[in-house]
Amino acid sequence: MMQAVGILLAAGRARRMGRPKILLRVKGEPLLARSLAALGEICGRTIAVLPEELPAAWKIAQGAGAQGIAGASDDEMMDSLRSGLLVIPRGTAVCVALGDQQLRPGLPWLRTLAALGAK
Repeated sequence: MMQAVGILLAAGRARRMGRPKILLRVKGEPLLARSLAALGEICGRTIAVLPEELPAAWKIAQGAGAQGIAGASDDEMMDSLRSGLLVIPRGTAVCVALGDQQLRPGLPWLRTLAALGAK
């Protein structure tokens, strides 16, 4: 059975906030780490589309076992999605999540999406 690939879109600059949202701490850990852990629970492979100029994010992704892909911070979200899709084989099931949304491990809807994609 094929497992879905998780793509976390996290290359934005968070201009309105003034600092990287993906590095904000939630319950003691960076939001990026929490989101990657949640995707990692259900996906056989996880890709994080990250800003090149944020080494801390790359370190977090590496620690989570995710493949980091550079996404230009000035690009549109669709460009980040395209960057992530280009590194996976055509026909692979994909679960896409936004880096600034708090994903929590064990969310039933994430498991359901991954299961549907694996069929």
